[in-house]
Amino acid sequence: MEQLVAQAMDYQPLALAGAATYVRQVRQRKVTSSFGWNDYLKKLEKGHRGSTETILAETNPSYPKSMTAAITLAVENSMSSDEVINHTFSFLSVCEPQQPLHLAIVTDYILNVYKKTEDEEAIRMRISRCSLLLFDEEKSGDLIRVHQVVHDAINTVIKDFQRSNTCKP
Repeated sequence: MEQLVAQAMDYQPLALAGAATYVRQVRQRKVTSSFGWNDYLKKLEKGHRGSTETILAETNPSYPKSMTAAITLAVENSMSSDEVINHTFSFLSVCEPQQPLHLAIVTDYILNVYKKTEDEEAIRMRISRCSLLLFDEEKSGDLIRVHQVVHDAINTVIKDFQRSNTCKP
């Protein structure tokens, strides 16, 4: 069970701390003392990650914002300040999270949609500097992927942006 929870939390320490705090708090309430890790994973599957994170923010003043809120802010800043990262995140938003892709595929996509002329190596370097992305090397080439939490934040930012632009006259 520990492995399943750690995997669902993308092995991120803050996410694991938030999950543990949430489960402990729910168990301390007498009504739901049988609440367990399976129940927690079911909440995540239903898309309730954000509501489970608020407990850590409320119980620990060291974390005034939830992990998702902090990552969402980082995604917003990255997308608004770097067009290459904006296109990278847009591409990754429609891909399976945690499924590695060849960096060459992402680079080719950006070369096709990015209007400014940059060479492939410059784009690869800009992508590789993004701390929200994960990179692996294989014989077949460099791979890129995102944690589930980052993927969720990217999709939230993109949806919010689309919603705000459709509301303008």
